[in-house]
Amino acid sequence: MTPLSTDFKNNAKAAHAVYSFLDEIGFQTPQLTIRPFNRFDTAFTEWWMIPSSDWPAYRYGKLCFWRYPNSSDGKMYVGYYVEKGLHPAVAGMPDVDSKQIMREDWYWPEFIGEVKSVQFIQAAHQVAQAAGTYPSILIHAHEFNKAPREDQPRGEPNDVVEFRLGPTGNGIEVLRSAESVLATLNTCASLNLAIEALSQLDLRFHWIDLIVGIPFQYGTKLTESWTAAKLWQDALLPWIPWVR
Repeated sequence: MTPLSTDFKNNAKAAHAVYSFLDEIGFQTPQLTIRPFNRFDTAFTEWWMIPSSDWPAYRYGKLCFWRYPNSSDGKMYVGYYVEKGLHPAVAGMPDVDSKQIMREDWYWPEFIGEVKSVQFIQAAHQVAQAAGTYPSILIHAHEFNKAPREDQPRGEPNDVVEFRLGPTGNGIEVLRSAESVLATLNTCASLNLAIEALSQLDLRFHWIDLIVGIPFQYGTKLTESWTAAKLWQDALLPWIPWVR
């Protein structure tokens, strides 16, 4: 299958175009704010659409424009993003930022329950119908003293697993197998089983990024390139119920 393409040559241009489109149509529920993860290198850093003006915004579920892999041949993943912070047990350890300690107001624990819902799977199938391909699910684990920090270059994760949802319910196929802390997820045949396995791991000393999105080529200007309006309607809007 030919990769989908967008009108935009980087994450910053895509995020601003979609945000301008929301202003044009008067979208207000929830009220979204756009933020670059690294304000000093904005073109290809992650851009988030957040249901708050808070910064940093680790605790929220949010919409994203995210390059993966983080290199010149990376694709722009457009979709949903949520993070698990660090356990209070690591507070005060070297290279641990207190803002990255997970508190009671973080969305992650609630998300772990809701991602297994029929509604979430229906949203994924809605995206797939518009895109002609099923969303990928990327889970990145970072060691506690190497967790990504705002306004700094993002380091490579300690472990990665990538799935793609399929046409049968919440079934998944493995696109990239994990090699260490996430390795038990490699044999999971469904999203429910993968999330259950993830929730059973001892991840007190790991930061987790979870992304659900469709990969796009940057700025290829093909005949059927996705505009800001189409990115919003078909790749982002279905995830709004979990942006909180």
